[in-house]
Amino acid sequence: MSESLRQAETSDLWASLSDRLPPEALARAMAGVSVVEADDPRAEALAIAFLLRDSLERPGETAALVTPDRDLARRVAAEMARFGVVLDDSAGTPLADSPAGRLARLILQATAEALAPVPLFALLTHPLAGLGLAPERKAEAVAVLELVALRGPRPRAGIDGLRQAIAVFDRDGFRGGDPRQRIDAAALARARDLVERLDGALGPLLALGARRAAAPLADLVAAHRGALEAIAGPLDPEADDAAEAALARTFETLADAAGDGPGLDLPDYADAAGALFADAMVRPAAEPHARIRILGPLEARLVQVDRMVLGALVEGTWPHIAETDPWLSRPMRTQLGLDLPERRIGLAAHDFAQAMGAPEVVLSFAAKVGGTQSVPSRFLQRLKTVAGPQAWQAAVGRGARWVEAARRLDDAPAVPRATRPAPAPPLALRPRRLSVTQIETLLRDPYSIYARHVLGLVPLEPLDTAPGGAERGSALHEAIGRFTTAFPQALPPDALDRLLEEGRRAFAPLAAFPAEHALWWVRFERAAAFLVAFEQTRRIGLDRVVAEAGGRLEIPLGGATFLLTGRADRIEVRQDGRLNILDYKTGTAPTARQAASLSPQLPLEAAMARRGAFPGVPPADVEDLAYVELKGGAAGGEEKPVRLKDRSTMDLADAALAGLESLLKAFENEAQGYRSLAAPQWSGRFGDYDHLARVREWALGGEEGE
Repeated sequence: MSESLRQAETSDLWASLSDRLPPEALARAMAGVSVVEADDPRAEALAIAFLLRDSLERPGETAALVTPDRDLARRVAAEMARFGVVLDDSAGTPLADSPAGRLARLILQATAEALAPVPLFALLTHPLAGLGLAPERKAEAVAVLELVALRGPRPRAGIDGLRQAIAVFDRDGFRGGDPRQRIDAAALARARDLVERLDGALGPLLALGARRAAAPLADLVAAHRGALEAIAGPLDPEADDAAEAALARTFETLADAAGDGPGLDLPDYADAAGALFADAMVRPAAEPHARIRILGPLEARLVQVDRMVLGALVEGTWPHIAETDPWLSRPMRTQLGLDLPERRIGLAAHDFAQAMGAPEVVLSFAAKVGGTQSVPSRFLQRLKTVAGPQAWQAAVGRGARWVEAARRLDDAPAVPRATRPAPAPPLALRPRRLSVTQIETLLRDPYSIYARHVLGLVPLEPLDTAPGGAERGSALHEAIGRFTTAFPQALPPDALDRLLEEGRRAFAPLAAFPAEHALWWVRFERAAAFLVAFEQTRRIGLDRVVAEAGGRLEIPLGGATFLLTGRADRIEVRQDGRLNILDYKTGTAPTARQAASLSPQLPLEAAMARRGAFPGVPPADVEDLAYVELKGGAAGGEEKPVRLKDRSTMDLADAALAGLESLLKAFENEAQGYRSLAAPQWSGRFGDYDHLARVREWALGGEEGE
């Protein structure tokens, strides 16, 4: 080590090294040294974990990882957890990353965002957030509140928003097939109790946040600590749990200094407190007889172990690169009696040399760090030069087996490629009722019908979902439906004003999302202007208009009956007795050829109308089918008739119904499975059940996923 760490001025003496240190002496010196050349930090951490785990297999042997790289230390600790080994890490853990610290940060995040669903759900599901409830009761209450208030569009801000969401659910209940159908009055009562407990715990913090002005720092600290203790229990600075004790001391420090601090609003306090928690460290009581340790270079000076692993030996980490001080130049540092930045490199060399005194030493580095090629530490390069090629390659060979072991740890037998599923349930379990819109799904992706109607799996809405096309479409259909129902024959003189009035009522629930509401309302105004002009032309020759007409048609299938249902957006009863059927689309409507094949909604509605399936609409032939796109662009909307040159409307309707009957009869055969993505036109469109069908796996294998 003396030779390898010579000063640069005397390194020319390496040329005469063979005269002073013969090869056999170098070989003996390097006999206890291994070099681990890993591909990346993860591989390095896993190889080091193997080395430390191996030491535990040898009776009485002690080992330590010495590194200034905290990321590597955390990686090694995590990898050792795979073996069930908890390491004694001298540096400790940041308080912000401890369970108690995370809970403190979640309380601030949830209250600063006025109980937005995502941070509130994270707070409620934290293991320490008991709220005075038994774990089973809390889990039940959180599950109910999640379904009622947190999934789907965001409720109103604060506790009142949660109360209102529960009240609306209690009043309106759920739609058929909704996962919330399992929620009864007792479950809803548990959710209410949970909300009241949240109000008691978070009320003072929420009140400070509602002021939208700076509050005294002492009040914020007191409210924060009060909320934490109400949720997780009292804090004790002498607690056995090191994280709890550290958090209690941090709160005491904040409270003592709060009188001199500035007033802050709640979001600013959340940011400031998070930084303070991040600076505090949680150091569990040291185990004096621990056989495996993680140490920094400073602590390693006082420890003797049998196997010393020096990790992260790359330039910039060991040693750190000397940085130029932006405030003090080198002459200024000299005049002030301060050390030059390069002195830390000398101290790093001292730590490296002292660690080399262990009976067995492992030198480790990663070839790539942060995705870029690393440079091995200058100390490694000096040692390599002095040791010579033969001794160095022997050391690399000894370390290679640990790298290979790390590489092979996650090896597993090859898993056969997933194939396209086509489950074939018994006939008794197959659906006997579908809507006209679900027929398209049956044609394109039968597996979705199987998952929804056979397995009974209903997708949950994501947490805090911003309103999308579905909400916009529902509001638009509601406004047009009410307007058309109010005026089924003649339009009023103020038709546009009346339609806009219905639109305001329908779009009111979206006011909680100002950006989306502002954008969509402008589009609705354009669509409404187009629709009124369209109505004035369209109603010539009509007897009346029926809006949102629900229909049912029974289709015999041998010994069984299939029920086809549908809701037509608009059925026009003409003065000549025939019918027109229109469907409103806020997106892109299918083409006529798509309607004649894989999107048969309108032709099937025409077949139902001819057979009197819609109450209040006389059975008659359908003259016209059309989609009306209401995107709200510059033109407001556009009519897209469903017409083919060689086929009449009723020809399309009869062909669609005959095709449906043929399809349903095919599924009456138990050998017929519900194939995933049966129609290639569905490629690129991913549905709610594609993860169950493992589409992304078998789709990579070709047309059939073989």
